[in-house]
Amino acid sequence: MRDEAPRQSDSETPGGLPAAPDATEDGPPPPLNYGILAVLWTAVSAGAVWLLLDDPAWARAPGFLAALRAVRLEQWLAVGLLGVHLRWLWGAWRP
Repeated sequence: MRDEAPRQSDSETPGGLPAAPDATEDGPPPPLNYGILAVLWTAVSAGAVWLLLDDPAWARAPGFLAALRAVRLEQWLAVGLLGVHLRWLWGAWRP
């Protein structure tokens, strides 16, 4: 009777090394990652603010609905980019 080779478990890779940890099991990314992203995103946010203030037709509109209709697509995208920046700042400051 021959001996079978030992079966490989999920926790080991070939060569007996432990498998790399799954990123989803570690929880949320550390605040340092969010801080780095927030610092790098400052240039993008500056451009977004410039887009919002370049042609403020929305600020001169007579009413709220008219102001919403006066906002151009790139200005809506600028608001979204600023929202992403705020999310990364929040992630950097969480305990």
